[in-house]
Amino acid sequence: MLKYILVCVCVCVLAPAKDVFAQKKPIKPVVKVIAKLPATPQDKPKPFVVQPIKKPQRVQPPTKLFGDLAKVDSIFSLDLSDKKLAFLPKEIGLLKNLKKLDLYQNLLTTLPNEVSELQNLEEINLGANKKLNLRDACQKLAKLPKLRKIRLNNNNFTVLPAEIGLLANLQVLDLQQNALANLPAEIGNLRNLRELYLPANKFLKFSDGLLRLDSLLLLDMYGNQMRTLPNDIVFMKSLKVLNISHNNLDSLPNSFSNMKNISEIYLNANPKVNLARLCLVLAPIASVAVLNFAENGVQKITENIGKLENLEELYLQDNYITEINPAIGKLTKLRVLSLSKNKFVRFPTEIAQLGALTEIDLSQNPQIDFKDSFKKFQPLSNLKKIDLSVCGFTNIPVEVDFLQNIQEINFSQNQIIETGEHLTMLKKLSRLNLAQNQIQKLPSDLQEWQLLKELYLYDNLIDGIEERRIKEKLPTAKIYFE
Repeated sequence: MLKYILVCVCVCVLAPAKDVFAQKKPIKPVVKVIAKLPATPQDKPKPFVVQPIKKPQRVQPPTKLFGDLAKVDSIFSLDLSDKKLAFLPKEIGLLKNLKKLDLYQNLLTTLPNEVSELQNLEEINLGANKKLNLRDACQKLAKLPKLRKIRLNNNNFTVLPAEIGLLANLQVLDLQQNALANLPAEIGNLRNLRELYLPANKFLKFSDGLLRLDSLLLLDMYGNQMRTLPNDIVFMKSLKVLNISHNNLDSLPNSFSNMKNISEIYLNANPKVNLARLCLVLAPIASVAVLNFAENGVQKITENIGKLENLEELYLQDNYITEINPAIGKLTKLRVLSLSKNKFVRFPTEIAQLGALTEIDLSQNPQIDFKDSFKKFQPLSNLKKIDLSVCGFTNIPVEVDFLQNIQEINFSQNQIIETGEHLTMLKKLSRLNLAQNQIQKLPSDLQEWQLLKELYLYDNLIDGIEERRIKEKLPTAKIYFE
């Protein structure tokens, strides 16, 4: 299978992340990790790309190949992903300085004994090797003292062997997208584990072994079928980030109030959980800074929201909110507020008390009285970014001028015909998205946007003459007409 391989050492330049401001989607925050999340097969760096040789006269046999590689002291990372390997040559053991080994999406059933000779290995990706003998692999990998991270995702595992507990130095374990319904008690032996990823499995309950992971900082159980959390979750005293979104929970246990280090909680898509009661449980935890409660059928933001005075990010998109209690004004540390796709018409006057607010998402809310809202936002001197896409605008109200410190506005996917001359009063704009409207012409004094760096105008009715004028008026800005 692996007859001939050519290893090319190259510098990998990662593609820039997709700009959600330019290609608008509702805010869907993902779990923030304490250390960097394991890269997905699509976005991981590839400093060493392995490809089949096409010219026969230049091939080398595997043994000689790995022997030659062993002479190159600078080889720290090797990518053998998606090569349809049925086995890994024993010569892999010659790469004494190897730190990262990517074997994602192959046909491996076992690892060679020589893998235990990779004493400097820190990270291995064994995801999408669906016939892998995990018990055997754990026994061999347990001999690597520096191994810190293992990816075992997409392997259809139904059972995790007890030998997983042999990996005593492990800090990151990725088991997402398997078919696990429970974890062995030996998982509790991983006392150095910092991050555990279990999304898209089949857990109905919280495994007892998890309660012994007193060094765990991040637990991700997105997309399972759990109904409750145990009272003993308080024993996970180091936990900072908990993602239990897209489960079937009806509440958090009262003991959760003693989770003094929790800073981020993701409870979106658990529609049985009551927001008002949740606020009472979380109120004693001063460290809670991020709460995602999207997609839960919430109809009212009650006065209990004011008890979460240390919140910095609040995500309530995709609900049915018709009323916002004035107590929201007590969230004086709030920086990010997402209310996309709800039902309310007006903000309470107390919204002006959110002095730390820098970003608000109001997209997909055509029912909002924006003239009233913009007036109430005037005291928010730190507000820099606002999303108003898919809000049914046919023109831009003059009250937008109250947002004098705004730097980024998204007006895409409306029915705007004319922007109005008043738009250029927003002199601090650096990014403006007017894409997917019916605009034919922009204001005459575009030169007022001296700080503008990016302007999105694709899918409008702008002709060639107007396009040239815009380019002349904004010579330093990047303008996207298509």
